[in-house]
Amino acid sequence: MSWLLRGALLVALLVLVVVGVPEPRDPTSVPGPPPPRSVDVAAVVSDDPADVGASNWSSLLGHAAESPLGARVSGAPAPLRLIRPQRLRAERPAGLGVELRGQARTPQVVTLTGPAGAVDSLTIGAAEVGAFLLQPRSEGAAVWELATETGRTASEGGWVEPARALRILVLSGPPTSEARLAIRALEEAGEEVDGWIHLGRDLWVGRGREPGPLPADPEELAGFDLIAVFPGVPMTTEFRDGLETAVTERGRGLLLAGGAGADPGFLSWFASSEEPVRPGEETSVEGETLEWILPPEIPPLPAVEVTSGFRAGPEGAQESEFTPPLSLITRGRGRIGLLHLTESWRWRMEADAVEGHRRFWRGMAEWISGGVVADPLLESMGSDHRTGEPIRIQLISRGGAGDDDERSTPEQVRVTPPDPALEEEAYTIALSPPTERGSLEVQKAHFVPLVPGVYRVEALDGAGEPLELPTGILVRGPEDGALDVEGRLARLALASRGGVLTVGPDAAPPFPETAEPGHRWPWPLLLLLGLLALAGGEWTVRRLSGRP
Repeated sequence: MSWLLRGALLVALLVLVVVGVPEPRDPTSVPGPPPPRSVDVAAVVSDDPADVGASNWSSLLGHAAESPLGARVSGAPAPLRLIRPQRLRAERPAGLGVELRGQARTPQVVTLTGPAGAVDSLTIGAAEVGAFLLQPRSEGAAVWELATETGRTASEGGWVEPARALRILVLSGPPTSEARLAIRALEEAGEEVDGWIHLGRDLWVGRGREPGPLPADPEELAGFDLIAVFPGVPMTTEFRDGLETAVTERGRGLLLAGGAGADPGFLSWFASSEEPVRPGEETSVEGETLEWILPPEIPPLPAVEVTSGFRAGPEGAQESEFTPPLSLITRGRGRIGLLHLTESWRWRMEADAVEGHRRFWRGMAEWISGGVVADPLLESMGSDHRTGEPIRIQLISRGGAGDDDERSTPEQVRVTPPDPALEEEAYTIALSPPTERGSLEVQKAHFVPLVPGVYRVEALDGAGEPLELPTGILVRGPEDGALDVEGRLARLALASRGGVLTVGPDAAPPFPETAEPGHRWPWPLLLLLGLLALAGGEWTVRRLSGRP
């Protein structure tokens, strides 16, 4: 018995030397959160949507809700990218761009499905961009589904603004055929057009307007959706500055038509440099030879046998010698169009293409007036939102909103679930204090959606009244096909408390796999002490019994 006990003591002593005695925990210290769990995106992302099951995301969501999540993503672009429209307006088309990345090299058919079933389909290849035309019919939530031949699916939608006629201000000198027939085309399309004519000496006259000076106040100009300028308009510095503010800060549209783009102050907006620019010489072009590069919302003029004046764009505005008949740019919140054709009326009068002329002018007015006009602007951060995942939103408003009696400082946002039966369960979320970003103020909030669909989100003032048209945020269910999985994983890691994101294909895992910290008993020491106590007791018994 004695030799067996001595051997056990020797083994316990060796274990104590190798393992060591853990330091006791400070009783005054506060236990910290568990270390971040490192997740490689390759374990979640797959080319086959069926391999990305809801169970994987459920486990990650459950972990991120209570513990930090460290994610390593490759930074590769999403395999299916959607270029969503800036605005959805009832009874007006909106372009939805679709791009395939890393898909099969052979062209694929992408099908668009709306509330009434299959709407349209197009064939695009890898790294190509196609476009669908969305046609909202009524105000409210709207969702469209896309599907590729490989089984990858996506959704797009939002909140559709109510239908209304565009308010268009047409400015011109002595009326020309181009200005008169452009106004006729817009009025035939159902738009509200105010035509103002320059009488000289800064006097203007228009429909329902007494003769007087041209308004240069950006707020008055911002009362129109689109300002169309024709030749003969004196371009004063005050007027250009007012247009600049109305376009860049208030999201209004500006169209320079019929040769009005000869003004150097406007041409500088289209030039690629800040050098002074000059308009190109006016030439003649054949209607059949025109090459159009347009968004899907603007139907081009039909190819007919007419000859029209053509004023080339400013020097340096184009990267190549090719000048399209219509140049379009986005400037700030608004959009600007420069129509190089000076006599589009010839399509209507000489070629009898009345409907084509009308559709071209209406489409041009719709696209140019489709800037971001909401103020305050409410937007969601990220895309491909899913149920159970936090959605971060931010509210951007012009600085000094509280100094204006007519404007109220946003304090809350109201979130309405997509199910009409749950409208009474709408809830409000407090916004964070405003943070200045230049001349703008930014406030943030977040919420967690529980059911799929389009959530209606609107900013509220102190009295609980909406400040602007609501925003629609499309939320998909966990069973839907994979779309931008890396983006979802990145947002999930950053949304978890203490989460860390590492981007790059060669980046090392952000955290080593370690066990969760906890209180460890010093079992080697306890084992040694127990064996020593047993040995001491055995020695005492032997001495008392007289045994050696």
